Amino acid sequence: MGKAILKLIEEDPGACLAASYGRNSSDDLDDFIRKSSVIIDFSTPQLMSALLDGLNSNPRPLVSGTTAHNNFEKLNELSTKTAVLWAPNMSIGSNLMIGFIESNLSHLSKFETYISEMHHKHKRDPLSGTATLMQDILEKHNPGGKYRRTE
Repeated sequence: MGKAILKLIEEDPGACLAASYGRNSSDDLDDFIRKSSVIIDFSTPQLMSALLDGLNSNPRPLVSGTTAHNNFEKLNELSTKTAVLWAPNMSIGSNLMIGFIESNLSHLSKFETYISEMHHKHKRDPLSGTATLMQDILEKHNPGGKYRRTE
């Protein structure tokens, strides 16, 4: 996702990349935050945690699609200071699918549900945030139900 965003910024004459930060960066994270008016984050859970620590000290609006993390308290704290958008999947299709599941829970609970996903070979976390969210929605509606995710 990060590469796709960089490509869009390069192609848009009205957009400007003020700073970037990554796992191979030797830049100072606090300096990166100060240079930025908005942070777009599709990183790792570890980097996201450090980023949220910095943002809670020096708030900037955040858009994040980082998954497999447990930084919800830090996200909630930041959301009291500035705009925050976090979603496990930013695609329209996935969000329509989530909406379908939420709208049809009473019907879906009559079936044994399996969640199976396929990704590119470089995917870092084996089960996506989207699959996890789908399972969480199904289990919340039907706590005794059996849901299995397969890789």
